[in-house]
Amino acid sequence: MRYQQIKNILDFLIALLFLITTLPILFILMLLMILADRASPLLKQVRVGKGRKEFKLYKLRTMQRSYPLYAVKPGRDDKKITPLGRFLRNSGLDELPQLFNVLKGEMSFIGPRPEMPFLIKEYSEEELRRLLVKPGITGLWQISGKTDRPIRENIALDIYYVENISFKLDAAIFIKSLKFFLCNCASSATECLRG
Repeated sequence: MRYQQIKNILDFLIALLFLITTLPILFILMLLMILADRASPLLKQVRVGKGRKEFKLYKLRTMQRSYPLYAVKPGRDDKKITPLGRFLRNSGLDELPQLFNVLKGEMSFIGPRPEMPFLIKEYSEEELRRLLVKPGITGLWQISGKTDRPIRENIALDIYYVENISFKLDAAIFIKSLKFFLCNCASSATECLRG
């Protein structure tokens, strides 16, 4: 069996396990968002996946409802971000609904981040190679420490991943991403309690 087939099975099983264990947290977060802003807590954004196929990516809404879905990424103290939204972004919990994208087979745990359709139109043939694999919740870009830059500036990392995809590489990215996530959750919770 090819690694890609094994990866698909692992993605489904791990996503199902994570979803079962985090469903109470997701429910509480969504309830808090509804009570705080009286708006839908879930965002659906069109993104481009493997083979240039478009799909709806799920995220928890972190911005006030009066701002568009594709607003420019706000700064840390930007008024567009809700107080709970700031915590969700800093901790990475706003990405939890993407577990449903993984279960649906549209995304993987590890891979290049899914890009917006209008940006894909500007890609060169070399850059389009990042669409040879499923997009991921996390990847080399997320653990590189360069997440403040646009995705396009880190495409070299995505191309490297596509060319060297393996269980060993995925495992290394997964472990490091998990460490980042736990540290971010702890520091964001501490910051939230202080503020």
